[in-house]
Amino acid sequence: MEKMRDDPIFRDVTSDSQQRGLQATLKIDRDKANLLGVQISDIRTALYAAYGERQVSTIYTSSASYSVIMEAADEDRQFETSLGKISVRSKNGNLVQLSSLGTVERTVGPTVINHQGQLQAITLAFNLAPDVPLGVATDKITKIGQEIKLPASIITKYGGDAAVFQDSQASQIILIVAALLVIYVLLGVLYESYIHPLTILAGLPSAAVGALLTLMMFGQDLTIIATIGILMLIGIVKKNAIMMIDFALHAQREQGMTVNGLKINCTVSFSRSLA
Repeated sequence: MEKMRDDPIFRDVTSDSQQRGLQATLKIDRDKANLLGVQISDIRTALYAAYGERQVSTIYTSSASYSVIMEAADEDRQFETSLGKISVRSKNGNLVQLSSLGTVERTVGPTVINHQGQLQAITLAFNLAPDVPLGVATDKITKIGQEIKLPASIITKYGGDAAVFQDSQASQIILIVAALLVIYVLLGVLYESYIHPLTILAGLPSAAVGALLTLMMFGQDLTIIATIGILMLIGIVKKNAIMMIDFALHAQREQGMTVNGLKINCTVSFSRSLA
């Protein structure tokens, strides 16, 4: 959030994390615990037995059964000074107080912990400055995560408009590739050839690259409207290539023209139509 607030492209950066709760953090001296023969798992078990709700027995009666829950008294659950009353048994059988193994620090923690599934989750929300595309913002967020060295244990994903944008970007490539394959198959069936469909599709990359260069030249973003325009341009180029291939095949099959003669006649016919 600090990095995003320092960046001018982000506006109104907020979070649902309410860091206003007072919490006590127990920092264990692991070297001292190993020296005294105390395992971390035993410390965790002792803390859960005191401040959790551990069922230690069940009382059965003729009409019902009652669970016996072991926990520390209410007066010993309010302040961190009560940790000195908790003892852990070491490997040699001696009781060691937790106050001799670590220190307690008061820190600020969340008052509410949200979850997505079974994982704790924090949502960051933001707006964008005018004329800033969403793709630039998502790339900037990825770069910020790399700069602060976000731990691998933290799972991130987009929501809202950013999630829709990411899904659309990923699906567009798949749809375009699938459309080209379908076009190739249809043209191959139409012309009964493996070469003529490739000849028709050979002009599509140059058309797409030219459209992207034009957008970059005029400083326009690749919006949904621009994407539709590129697809229409690809369709026009494909239709023009189909007409040229049909004309060449008709001249070759019906009039018996060779490749060189076909080029000359194509030039003459086009010049006459223009005249």
